[in-house]
Amino acid sequence: WIHSPFPAFEDEEGYIYGRGTSDMKAGVASMVYAAICLKRLGYPRAGKLILFLNADEELVNKGMKQFIKENTTADFAIISEPTGLDIAIGHRGVSRYYMRTKGEAGHSCYVKNPNNAIEKMNKLLPYIFNYGVELRKNRINDFLGSAISNVTTIKGGIAGNIIPDECVIEIDRRVLPGETKEGVTQEYIELLNEAAQKEGVDFELENYTFLPASLIDKEHVLVETVKEISKKYKEYSHIKSFEATCEAPFFSVYKGIPTIIFGPGSLNQAHVKNERVHKSEVIMAGKIFVEVAIKLLS
Repeated sequence: WIHSPFPAFEDEEGYIYGRGTSDMKAGVASMVYAAICLKRLGYPRAGKLILFLNADEELVNKGMKQFIKENTTADFAIISEPTGLDIAIGHRGVSRYYMRTKGEAGHSCYVKNPNNAIEKMNKLLPYIFNYGVELRKNRINDFLGSAISNVTTIKGGIAGNIIPDECVIEIDRRVLPGETKEGVTQEYIELLNEAAQKEGVDFELENYTFLPASLIDKEHVLVETVKEISKKYKEYSHIKSFEATCEAPFFSVYKGIPTIIFGPGSLNQAHVKNERVHKSEVIMAGKIFVEVAIKLLS
């Protein structure tokens, strides 16, 4: 980092540096700013505005899981993830898995016929990789793009001289509208059962999180309203998909609330060193949120 990542640092060009500035403290700040302005202006004069801040979005969404148990609902929802003030009308969902192979520990110089968990995993990995290649080619949504399957972590063994008794990988599967937890999991089970039978190995598969895809119509009144108001502040707001995953399905799928993703900052700044956002974009987002709230609550 060229500046300490924890306090905010503003440079001479107006960029604010710090961990989480773009993803998504800028979005939170712009919404808090908008809510304060609306309160001072005497809004909302009709209806109700809810500023909802939740925790644990990067892990298992404890905050949103609590939210869906409650009676809170709304006519519209905006999530201020970093979109560069373009209007993201949906994103792929995600289903994540742990997959394990088991072996038997023993001293590497002594065991004559090693029961090696890593070797077993190695036999199954090509089948998973090939599935990911075929998925990208054959399962495509016209707007959101292709379904995706990636192996994202691998762990095995405890020491350099011990046969590993366990190997664990994580699989990250990006899902399209209409795909379900049960359907996606069954695909992996069928694929791996066939591979395991061919290779003579066993495996365990555990789904530890699932979030469906979210998508709203391009011509929805929420989209049109944000697009029209944004024209006052920037030349053009593109209608696009959000490449990552966020809380949108908790609103759109589980609560039936029309939802968009719209906020300051860029997703290419997420989880990188020297993360930054331009202050003018944060202020612009706040002004747009003020006008959108007044328009929709009129």
